[in-house]
Amino acid sequence: MIIVITTIIITVIIILTIKIAMIIVIITNPSLALDTATDDDDDVDGGGGGGQKQKKKKREKKKKRKKKKKKKKEKKKKKKKKEKKKKKKKKKKKKKKKKKRMRRRRGEK
Repeated sequence: MIIVITTIIITVIIILTIKIAMIIVIITNPSLALDTATDDDDDVDGGGGGGQKQKKKKREKKKKRKKKKKKKKEKKKKKKKKEKKKKKKKKKKKKKKKKKRMRRRRGEK
């Protein structure tokens, strides 16, 4: 009889300590408690990413992003090409000037 009463008292004490610990956690970090308490009904269909409309939207977004990336890459490439051309032109001009200078020095022109 005494053993039964002591086991009941011990279980009650354990349950109370767990409850107190839960209350302390809720007070200190409410976001943690909220995340575990609420169930989101967004992924009811097994987490498939939503309906067909959502999937289509996602696909369109992905396409748009890819297109944007491609455009950016092309723009960069074009810019690089232009810069290279400019550099080449500058080099050619410099060479021409040098040639002219050398000719003048030799007295050809």
